Amino acid sequence: MEIKKQIRSTPQVGVKPYSQIHAHSTGNPNSTAQNEADYMIRKDLNSGFYTHVVGNGQVIQTAETNRGAYDVGGSWNYETYAAVELIESHTTRKEFDRDYRLYVDLLRQLAKEAGIPLTLDTKDLAGIKTHMFCTYNQPNNGSDHIDPYPYLNKWGITVDQFSKDLANGFSNKEDSSDSVDKNTKVKDDANMYILDKVFPNGKVESWFIDGEKRSLLTKQDVLDVEYLLKEKGVSKKHIRFSSDNRTLKAIERKKEEYKY
Repeated sequence: MEIKKQIRSTPQVGVKPYSQIHAHSTGNPNSTAQNEADYMIRKDLNSGFYTHVVGNGQVIQTAETNRGAYDVGGSWNYETYAAVELIESHTTRKEFDRDYRLYVDLLRQLAKEAGIPLTLDTKDLAGIKTHMFCTYNQPNNGSDHIDPYPYLNKWGITVDQFSKDLANGFSNKEDSSDSVDKNTKVKDDANMYILDKVFPNGKVESWFIDGEKRSLLTKQDVLDVEYLLKEKGVSKKHIRFSSDNRTLKAIERKKEEYKY
């Protein structure tokens, strides 16, 4: 993999060995990878920093790895081997697929380089962790970020798909997702999605997550919301969590319940 280097000296955060790779997305619908790398040069490092940016068909390294980072707003800053940002300014499926593959390949490469498991958001300390998982699970959390899941979901990448791609990588013929037509332009409603809560007995509750609110759905409601998401150009795929998942419990605490 070709990696452009535009590296700024950063403070060491914590001590080796570092046990996590952190997966982020920028939250900026207008910036390019070069914009984000240039911003890293001039930003206040105490407000946060990252080691890589992926976008526009390229990977830019912005800081050295294996030094920790101020990137997830809590105790797992001290576990950061690398922090990777994915841009959020894709306008076509082709653009997103190209960069998503780079993103996954880079996360896998960094994990292998550090001897970190290719696991996503597990209860074990070591592994690849999304910022969302860190927000809801790390000690001393001070972050409210839930990236990169809303943006990945916007393009049809579910938690399960992301986990599978990180574990297995891509074959030459494999697409990152077939959930959205290749020529579709996706609108910016990334905070709208359907969440499935799966109980041990197999029962499933479906919830509509709309920004900071959530609503329990009937079977007919699910069909209505899927149609709404389709009309908005947002993926209809559901994000699934087991009922005892800690991230799910945190989402339930933070999202105000309302009747759909």
